[in-house]
Amino acid sequence: MMDSEPLEPFLPIIAALAMLVGESCLELVTEDMPSDKDRANWTEEEKEALVAFLVDEKIAGKMGDGSFKSTTWSAAAAHINKKFPKQKAPV
Repeated sequence: MMDSEPLEPFLPIIAALAMLVGESCLELVTEDMPSDKDRANWTEEEKEALVAFLVDEKIAGKMGDGSFKSTTWSAAAAHINKKFPKQKAPV
């Protein structure tokens, strides 16, 4: 019998990969935003809320052929406005 879980030695690698994938996804979602001079800066909390909302929408099957429908983006804007009523960044 084994004394430990078979994946236990790999947990730090798995955690590092999960963090890397998460950061990459956040960069992909936010990279097409206007340049710094043309936009207000979003906080990390606002960006994370947007990504979490979009992930939930994807899980719910509300994603078209590789992109979200305009109704999903409108719902995302409403969600962010509700969650961050005093935000400085435009949605």
